[in-house]
Amino acid sequence: MSSKQQKPTTRYTVTDWHTSNMVISKSGEKERDQSREIRQVSRLVRNETDVNTEWEQKENAIKLSQRVAEIEYWKNTLEKCLREIDTEISVLSEAKDVTEAATEAKTVPLDVAVECVTLRESRQGVDIVNDGVEEQLEREIRVIEQGKNQLQQRALEAFEKLCQLQERRQQLVLDLQDKNVAHVIDLQQLSLSDMSANISLKPDPRRVPKGSVVPEGWTSFSNDNKQSVEAAIRSSVALREAVQITLNQTAIQLESQQSATDFAFRQRIHEMTIAKTELEWLKEKTEAEISQMEKDIDDLEMALRAKTNPLKLAHTRLENRTFRPNMELCRDEVQHGLIAEVEKLESTMQSLQRQLEQAKCALSCLQNTLYTISADLGNKSTALSLDKQCMETRKRLSAATSTDKNLILTGIESKNRYSSERDRKEGTGIYDTMFNSTIASAKETMGISNSASTNTLSLGSRQGSLLSRRQTSGAAQQVLDVSSMKSVGSDATNGKTLKGTMGNREKSVLFA
Repeated sequence: MSSKQQKPTTRYTVTDWHTSNMVISKSGEKERDQSREIRQVSRLVRNETDVNTEWEQKENAIKLSQRVAEIEYWKNTLEKCLREIDTEISVLSEAKDVTEAATEAKTVPLDVAVECVTLRESRQGVDIVNDGVEEQLEREIRVIEQGKNQLQQRALEAFEKLCQLQERRQQLVLDLQDKNVAHVIDLQQLSLSDMSANISLKPDPRRVPKGSVVPEGWTSFSNDNKQSVEAAIRSSVALREAVQITLNQTAIQLESQQSATDFAFRQRIHEMTIAKTELEWLKEKTEAEISQMEKDIDDLEMALRAKTNPLKLAHTRLENRTFRPNMELCRDEVQHGLIAEVEKLESTMQSLQRQLEQAKCALSCLQNTLYTISADLGNKSTALSLDKQCMETRKRLSAATSTDKNLILTGIESKNRYSSERDRKEGTGIYDTMFNSTIASAKETMGISNSASTNTLSLGSRQGSLLSRRQTSGAAQQVLDVSSMKSVGSDATNGKTLKGTMGNREKSVLFA
């Protein structure tokens, strides 16, 4: 009988089968437990990483916001410093230009002073004197040259300070440019999110770029730029003040010296005029004396000639009487009288001759004196003409000086102009009070009662031109001269009008 064929494989028992099922069941249960645990841990890790990632993103966004705010703060601070330094550069440049203009403006006074010195070198004789005018002119030249040197030094200092300010400005501009770039970059990073399209993985993103600095160094660099700019501005302001002081001092010194020189010129011209007048008077008197002396010499010569014939007569008589014969040749009274006459005539003629010689000597001295006076008068006329010509030359100094520019530069001129405009518009003050009080007394003088007077004052024609003011360019008169007020004839309203000047205003008031 044939046997049943079986597969050649391992055969397990039922127990093994049950055991295998139990092992598989427990193993599956264990794997499921492990899987559940892993799933729980994974969920926990996922939630934790999500939270950490979101927190890190928010924290970095906050840090980026703070960094952007810090960059904006320093950017605004540096921009303010840039505006200030630009303003200071502009003002200092203007001050330098004014200083250079003031230096150049000193050329005209220097030329005028040198021209005056050169003109006065044409004096002659004793009038070439080292007087007060020459001393003041030399001092004026020294003052001008010293002022020019001081102004040139200030202009050079201003130029060097402008170079420093430009250097600080360049550093500031570079720092501002870097901060603008950093500000744009950080703003862009702040606007990015994990859903942005232009994000990607980068190689070695944690590397430290070359040239990186710590935040303290960054803050210190910006603060140093700010402080250096502020220090440069402060030193520039101090330099501008020194420049202004130098401008004012040189202008005041020059104006004072010019006044002293002009006073010396006027004093010298006065002295020369007096001396010239005295010499002209002396010349006139000397010429009159010479004329009188010439007349007296002519009279002496005529008198001397007039004594010749009497002397000849006496000589002839004496000579003829010598021819008397014998005993007639007597020395009688006639003989003695003729001899005495001859002696007296000869003595008289000698006296006249001596007097004539003295008169001619005196005439010669007078003529020499007249020549000296005429020469000295010519020299003084020349010197006086030269000094007057110098005064005409110095009128060129009456042009506008640098002081006007200083007033405009410091704002004083605009303030004065504003005050003048305001006073002209308002028309109130001490002058109006004094004017009104004087009007009250004037009304009593004119017999106008207070009840009949019109107290309304108008600044225009709207009220019938009851009061008008006119600004004048003369010096301010501090009081109102009542005697200068006058009554004008009655008008259509049977009123009276008073006119007067108060300060620099001319006022008139109409009384009903």
